[in-house]
Amino acid sequence: MAHANRELDNKTRQDGSQARMADNKAVLGLGMYLIIVGTLAANVLAGAWPTILPGEPNGGWDRKFKLFCFDGKLEHNTRLIILAFAVGALGSFIQAARSFIAYVGNRTFQSNWIWWYVMRPFIGGGLGLLFYLLFRGGLVTGANGDPSNVINPYAVMAICGLAGLFSNRATTVLGRVFNALFKTETEEDQAQTQLKDKLYPIKRSNPVPGIEHWDPETLPAGDKSAELTVHGRGFVKGAVVKLDGSQTDTQYVSDKELTAKLLALNLATPGTVQLMVSNPEPGGGESKPIKLKVSKQ
Repeated sequence: MAHANRELDNKTRQDGSQARMADNKAVLGLGMYLIIVGTLAANVLAGAWPTILPGEPNGGWDRKFKLFCFDGKLEHNTRLIILAFAVGALGSFIQAARSFIAYVGNRTFQSNWIWWYVMRPFIGGGLGLLFYLLFRGGLVTGANGDPSNVINPYAVMAICGLAGLFSNRATTVLGRVFNALFKTETEEDQAQTQLKDKLYPIKRSNPVPGIEHWDPETLPAGDKSAELTVHGRGFVKGAVVKLDGSQTDTQYVSDKELTAKLLALNLATPGTVQLMVSNPEPGGGESKPIKLKVSKQ
């Protein structure tokens, strides 16, 4: 029975390593840690939340700050920074706590994920702070540096909390903002953009083809059903095999092979004819001419 339990507690990963299940001490310790973090974030939120002073012009904020046994005073900007971090951490706490309860309840909580849960509140707090700075710097700048008369703390802190709760999406949004502010589009990026836009197709230049060998090497004069296979490089769709400048019925096989059906007119007299391959525009062009032998029947 004990052996069977160990088999259940140590699942084998696809890469062959084993995912060790967390023991009861680790589960209890992490649970207590999350409770403490959530409680601390909630207390910071309650203690730092601004109180509007009655009778003050423009609805001024009280500077008092209380956290457990600590009493002090905070400037408006400092208060908002602390709130942004605390609300972001609280959002990540909710995400981590839900995940933790689900995995523990299903008895699938693995010890290698412990640090993920430990760092979640700090990541959420950092994201909340970044979102607050984004809004403060670009969208809601206070008059004379005093945000008390222009910032709705409920709206801004709700955004910070959602950033911590949905950290993956928040990171994606921050990445898009960074790309919009500091975008340097390379030629490859431009090519990718053009490929995605059907109304603006990218114009690629076709290469100049080259002939390496052909089969058969000699053709009989006057043959009415001769077929020539040309091997080389840089062939594209629409490439044409030419004999003495005359186009032939050419079939594209690959970028290294073409087949051409020849007429008796192409092989009228014994001797040699000039064999070339021509690629269409844009770019393209004709390969260097090769002498193809035409023998007597």
